[in-house]
Amino acid sequence: MKVGHGADVKALLRRHKPDAQWSPDLASVRSTVQLERIAGYCAAVNEATRA
Repeated sequence: MKVGHGADVKALLRRHKPDAQWSPDLASVRSTVQLERIAGYCAAVNEATRA
């Protein structure tokens, strides 16, 4: 599995196009991942400013 930028997920989605049944789930997961990324960035900034 590759690391970074979701290359494996992008490749999977190119092979298996989303359909109406699971595309809302995909959108919900995507927003959750983005929120986790932002939270991780904020935590790193907070840690760096304490040092």
